[in-house]
Amino acid sequence: MDTSLLTTKFYVPIPSPGLVTRTGLLERLKDSVNYRLILVAAPAGFGKTTLLSEWILQIRAAINVAWISLDEGDNDPRRFWDYFITAINNIEPAVGETALALLHSGQQISFESILTTLLNGLTSVSGDVVLVMDDFHYIQSPAIHNDLTYFLEHVPPGMHLVLSTRADPPLPVSRFRGKGTLLEIGADDLRFSREETASLFIEMGIQSFSDTIVDAMNTKAEGWVAGLKMAALSMRNKEDLDTFVADFTGSQRFVTDYLFEEVLLQQSEEVRTFLLQTSILDRLNSSLCDAVCGRVDSENMLVNLDSSKLFIVPLDDSREWYRYHHLFRDLLLHQLEKVYGDNEVKRLHLRASQWFEKNKFLDDAINHALAAEDWEKAMDLISEPEVQARTVASQAILNWLERIPEDVLLTRTRICMNFVYGLMMTGRYDEAETWLTYLDDIPENDTLLPGKIDAARGAIASFTLDFLRAEEFAKKALSVLPENDPDVGVACGILSGIYFNQLRFLEAEPLVKKHYEIFRQMGYTIHTISPLTMLGFIAFLRGNYHQAVSRYQEVIELAGKYPALGNPISNAYLMIGCVYHHWNDLKKAASYQEKAIEVFQFSDAQGSLNLDSVYLHLAGTRMAMGETEKAMDAMEKADQLIKDSQDPILRARNIASHAAIALSLGDTGSASRWIDALMELEDSIPLDAATHLVDIRKGKDIARKELEDRYDFFKSQDCKTVLIGLRIRQALISDQSDEALEYLSDALTMGKNIGMIRPLVGFGQILAPLLRRAISKNLEPAYARKILDMIIEEENQRKSRQLEMIPSSSTTGILSKRETEILRLIADGLSNQEIADRLFITLSTAKTHIRHVFDKLGVNDRPRAIAKARDLNLI
Repeated sequence: MDTSLLTTKFYVPIPSPGLVTRTGLLERLKDSVNYRLILVAAPAGFGKTTLLSEWILQIRAAINVAWISLDEGDNDPRRFWDYFITAINNIEPAVGETALALLHSGQQISFESILTTLLNGLTSVSGDVVLVMDDFHYIQSPAIHNDLTYFLEHVPPGMHLVLSTRADPPLPVSRFRGKGTLLEIGADDLRFSREETASLFIEMGIQSFSDTIVDAMNTKAEGWVAGLKMAALSMRNKEDLDTFVADFTGSQRFVTDYLFEEVLLQQSEEVRTFLLQTSILDRLNSSLCDAVCGRVDSENMLVNLDSSKLFIVPLDDSREWYRYHHLFRDLLLHQLEKVYGDNEVKRLHLRASQWFEKNKFLDDAINHALAAEDWEKAMDLISEPEVQARTVASQAILNWLERIPEDVLLTRTRICMNFVYGLMMTGRYDEAETWLTYLDDIPENDTLLPGKIDAARGAIASFTLDFLRAEEFAKKALSVLPENDPDVGVACGILSGIYFNQLRFLEAEPLVKKHYEIFRQMGYTIHTISPLTMLGFIAFLRGNYHQAVSRYQEVIELAGKYPALGNPISNAYLMIGCVYHHWNDLKKAASYQEKAIEVFQFSDAQGSLNLDSVYLHLAGTRMAMGETEKAMDAMEKADQLIKDSQDPILRARNIASHAAIALSLGDTGSASRWIDALMELEDSIPLDAATHLVDIRKGKDIARKELEDRYDFFKSQDCKTVLIGLRIRQALISDQSDEALEYLSDALTMGKNIGMIRPLVGFGQILAPLLRRAISKNLEPAYARKILDMIIEEENQRKSRQLEMIPSSSTTGILSKRETEILRLIADGLSNQEIADRLFITLSTAKTHIRHVFDKLGVNDRPRAIAKARDLNLI
């Protein structure tokens, strides 16, 4: 367990002996397994915690249960989810390990991604899991509320969340209520009935009372448990109960007055002093109380308070840690200020801070140092490496630093930079820039500060997509910071990302390597995944295939520790598959591509990699293997994934893949129509759309100029993988045979040197004449012959498959007029639903007709049906 978490917050409070059993409510809670959210909402003193603790103790032998007692410090999302996931992990250790690893990684991973990992883990749990979050009203963070809503909307059936709160939380309660997934217990449910009030009086030792007194007390208190309990404590010593009942108001003010007059003032001076001085503590044990109060007998004092039931609650089974009842502590804190004054209260907080620091409870030490207004001590503690590692760029550090006066904060520039990154990572960019402006004007002996400010400004510009400013500031930072400064890693990450996206790989590569090395040396493993991925892609473009595979395997190993990072893992498998595709090891290529799909689907993969892209690669591989049906299945899945997309890049690469597959099937008509559609998206045509038809459609002069410009650019970046395809396209479009052969020779030399096979074979029969000429001219003859032989063999296999597809007269039959009409609509690219709408028939009828067409043609899919129909001159 993370040592920064308080184990006492996970303990279920022990119900006081002699309590009134809430039989009806306990019966209702038995139905909790039918609900994902159980909401127990009522003001203070209605017995929420007591009810839930009694219920948990009843069911814990049969159901996995966890408990968290929340406080104001849990408003930091990272801290909140740390407690949340750890509580579940305490009862189901395997479930939350990966989510906790992600949370503690320091990477800026969305909490939604982390929760997705947790939710996936929860699906493997057998049986029910109940998590109680007591005092949820302390949680005011909208970010936590939003993420908790996401969790509740996706939680598996066996997970049940119980929220105990003084007010309805800002969650979509009405939506959960409408879905029947919410069990609610409110103030009216928690009010004592007259029977329960009578039982309470008996348990509290009131010897004689009438039904009239019970009815009157219950009516005046409106069933409020705390009011009735305070009244019962007082009634034990009253002879004239009728007068007491007449004067009783049943309000919270009554309870406060009672606690002051009948509890606090009745204690000895020693006990009263102890109670007031220790009221500054959220939780207390004997050693801590000794330090705060300057005494040595706090253990005996706590034992006596516990045995006298003086509003003190044990937090663990060994009774080492305690807390005061909330209402009682509120009174004590109020009296503390009146009795001791501000300065003495600060001294008490400072003693508490010193004890917490000595015992390595640094978060508590910081909170008490801040309460003591010992700003220097608080900043020293915040600067501790352990605290920095857990809280840098988090809401927690913002909450702390915002309590420190600005003029004091500005005396510690490194702490100010903490504040800046905290503001930045929570999206408060304008405020972060304001603080950087303050730092600009501070005379400072720290010669590194200007560089760190520039790195921070570069990060802000990058986050706000102002890449010109981001580049400017990152360069300035690199010009002044020492080589291994952590902010050099930040600046290198900014610059390399800009250059990489601009395809400026020669400039990006050394920066990516530096980015990777700095974070590797710092032990920030998760921060090395992105630069490793970039280095793998650059190696692939260079044609350094073995190095690319090695980089991507390292990505898989590192990112595999964080399954929510599905995008880099899936991308790594895809790119290894691309390498094997280029090597023409198609079986391994397909295996890695399918693994990429599997990882993507079972993680929260997000980012530049889209699942449709993986299916398009798989379709190309399956076609190369001669597995047309599997290729069509992959294409159909890719089509479905982008059917509602208006993104021209997604649409263009999809259309280009359709054109390539049509050419592989020998269906030049369909390929031509796909190219027509592709030309409408000219600015988005993918770089690797190797079909020469695109170049022909543009016109040779335009295509020749574009190919030349692209070649010059990618040659400057040493991207051999791209250059080979460009050279072949130049050769195919050239009108001069010697020039075409020169282009091809260049492509063959590069292809042989890097071991590329499949992309050249993919050009098909159109490349065969040039290859024969190259062989005759002794231009890489062995390599050229290998490519040519594969093209010829695959063309023969394609023709053989076409012959096998010609249906016999016994199975084909004659297409009806309606079937011929449907076949034409299929060829026009209409979907099943569109065909049904066009012909005014049901979808089911349309599907039946289509199946009859397939049966008569002896095919199993649309592309084959179209190709066969054209071969038979049916359309």
